[in-house]
Amino acid sequence: MNKIYPQKEISIHLAKYAYKIINLPFHVLFRELINAKYRALLRERNFFSASNKIHQQDIYQDFKHKLSSGF
Repeated sequence: MNKIYPQKEISIHLAKYAYKIINLPFHVLFRELINAKYRALLRERNFFSASNKIHQQDIYQDFKHKLSSGF
């Protein structure tokens, strides 16, 4: 079945993740906490330059690569 719908697993994963985020209480979503986690993920994937600027084009290319063009 995944050969017919290769983006099915990605769609299900994104839907589950979005559902979890939507159902979080608002007091859990502190702006600073979200920002810190986001920056940590970017650093982990080397999307920051030496001058602490974000490599937006690299993020875009990585995102495009990870999701199929048919998605």
